[in-house]
Amino acid sequence: MPEEQENLNDHVAKHYEPGNVTNLAVYDERSKIIQHYLVSKPICLPESATDKSTRGYWAANANKDSWQIVFLKDTWRDDEDGAPKEGSTYEILNASCAQNVPTMCGHGDVRQSASSYAFPRLGDTFDDINMGYQKTVTQIYARASWSVRAGRKVRVKAYMHYRLVLEQAAVTLNDFKDSRELFIAAHDVITALRCARDSRLLHRDISSSNILLFRKTTGERRYGLLADWDACSTTDDQGVANDTSVAGTWPYLSAEAARGSSDFRHTLQDDIQSLLYVLFYCCLTLLPHADVEDLGCDVADFFDEVNDTVLLRKRGLTKKYWITNHKFAVKNIQAYHFEEGVERLLKAVFKGLHRHYLWQETHSHATSSDEVKGSEWTIEKMAQVFGDLLGNPNFFVDLKTDKWRTELLEFRKQLIHDFVQPVQSNFPKSGLTDDRSEAGQ
Repeated sequence: MPEEQENLNDHVAKHYEPGNVTNLAVYDERSKIIQHYLVSKPICLPESATDKSTRGYWAANANKDSWQIVFLKDTWRDDEDGAPKEGSTYEILNASCAQNVPTMCGHGDVRQSASSYAFPRLGDTFDDINMGYQKTVTQIYARASWSVRAGRKVRVKAYMHYRLVLEQAAVTLNDFKDSRELFIAAHDVITALRCARDSRLLHRDISSSNILLFRKTTGERRYGLLADWDACSTTDDQGVANDTSVAGTWPYLSAEAARGSSDFRHTLQDDIQSLLYVLFYCCLTLLPHADVEDLGCDVADFFDEVNDTVLLRKRGLTKKYWITNHKFAVKNIQAYHFEEGVERLLKAVFKGLHRHYLWQETHSHATSSDEVKGSEWTIEKMAQVFGDLLGNPNFFVDLKTDKWRTELLEFRKQLIHDFVQPVQSNFPKSGLTDDRSEAGQ
């Protein structure tokens, strides 16, 4: 059953547009059966003409009599040699019984039949020999002698039309009900990261839109799921990403990832940092706390790393300062007067980041394997901190609030209005309350 069945009317309004229903075919690579799903209104839309044109839908599974509601992702994946498919990552995770990861129902590249009028029927099978693929051709014409390039060398990546179906139709972390649900979901994500590590995988794009809330049975608590594994990388024996590119959502990048040095490689510590920044962002923008002066500036300075005086990306310097100056971090957290459980946990995680930084400074020549063994701030210890504090029934009781939303949106609007020209190439495309970013795309 879909999440929040008790609010059926609200969900129908979000996911159904009257008079608009489309049948999407998914060419499942595992079974070689063409699956069919009915979709209507997308819950996410592409923000850029040069991105992957990703759309997400709650979809009705037409392959079963139950018409189960699932999640369908329609996107254009990287078609470069060796580029992994997101569905292949889910296959590995599901096969290893990874906890708190969505279950994949099917995935595959979208085929192009010989006849433009032949739409596949329910239960049809397909083969890879007699059907073509829907792929981009811009990269071919960009190299043509007649293309207008203004003397520049233009490199355009090739993309393949791709669809992925997940069993759990869920809501994002931003829809949490209270602080307990927020931090329990984060605890669940820690478990997912540990399972991925054991399968030698790194997520590399932790964000509030990639963490889902899902309820299996009416009356049970919602639990956290870690989705969107398209930026995932395999790791070497030391837990370092084999993919050398920097991926992620800008506001939540680790300090080292944001710095963007040529020798940077993702590790589990970067995913841990990103998760903590997601929590900190949700606490600042969606939980009750004391009125503070210039909340918009604080959020923009820490997450977008811009403000009204320095309108350039600072490449992780703000986050690095909070990590290296623990007293500064504690003082600023206390200034918000969060409820006790939230304040304790935020202090604990920043203390952990500080200890890990000190360990790195004194073990500058250590390998990543040594770091995993010797650091005081491992993912197991972080899970223990969460478990201990969540075990107190008097902690994490504050309800979510939209009190700060208007202020943040107005600040964002004014900042763009005043400085749109000088920051056009540096300012993030997404809003302060929208964590999607061009980073890693």
